[in-house]
Amino acid sequence: MKEQRFETRVVVELLRRGWIVRKFVTPGMRGAADRIVLAPAGVVAFIELKRTDGKGVESSHQRRFRTMAQEFGHLWHVVGSFDGLAKFIRAVEERIACRS
Repeated sequence: MKEQRFETRVVVELLRRGWIVRKFVTPGMRGAADRIVLAPAGVVAFIELKRTDGKGVESSHQRRFRTMAQEFGHLWHVVGSFDGLAKFIRAVEERIACRS
């Protein structure tokens, strides 16, 4: 499945949970995640979406952004499959539960 079609399905699933999902556009800053997710209890999470055929590769700029986000305590996941999406959702829900 192409990344764009997969991204649409991911966004629909996250919105269905009542979370805020926005395209993360950062002109002049390479490596930012594709989407930022705001969930209850102050949870901020980033998603880097990849093609579902496994051909998407995380760039060095993306790895650097991931490290920065995680050092500030935010969730950051590469999601390239529906199993990966389920893992991301569980991580966000666990973070919400810890903060509630």
